[in-house]
Amino acid sequence: GIILVYAAYGIPFTTILFYAFFIDFPKELEEAARLDGCRPWAIFFRVVMPLSGPAIASAAIFQAVFIWNEFLLALLLLTQPSLKTLPVGILQLQGEFTSDWPAVMAGLSIATAPVVLLFILLQRYFVRSLAGLGK
Repeated sequence: GIILVYAAYGIPFTTILFYAFFIDFPKELEEAARLDGCRPWAIFFRVVMPLSGPAIASAAIFQAVFIWNEFLLALLLLTQPSLKTLPVGILQLQGEFTSDWPAVMAGLSIATAPVVLLFILLQRYFVRSLAGLGK
C-alpha cells in the first residue's frame, strides 16, 4: 500500500520535470522522423525516448532519494516490524534514556551509501539534464 502513496507523491514532480524537458524538445527531429515515414509510436520510441535519458535519470535520482529518505509515511503506515524502512529502523536504535550513537552513525552511513552510489552512476545524465544539454 505504501508503494501507491510514494507513486502518488512522485507523480506531480516528475510530471513537471518531464514537461519542462519536453517543452524544449526540438520539433525538427520529430518532423524529420515523420518525413522518413515513422508512425507516432515509432517516433516516440525511436527518437524521443533515446534522447530523454537525462530527464529519466534525473527523475529516477530525485524519486529514489525521496523514497529512500522518506520517514514520516513509513513510520505511520508500516506497522509490521519486518516491513519497516531503514530510516524507521535507525530511529529504533535510540532509546528513551540512552542512545547507541555508534550504531546510529553506522546506520546513517549505510543509509547514505546507496544514494551516493546511484548519483555517481547517473551523474552524467543528472548534470546534463539540469544544464539543459540533454537534447
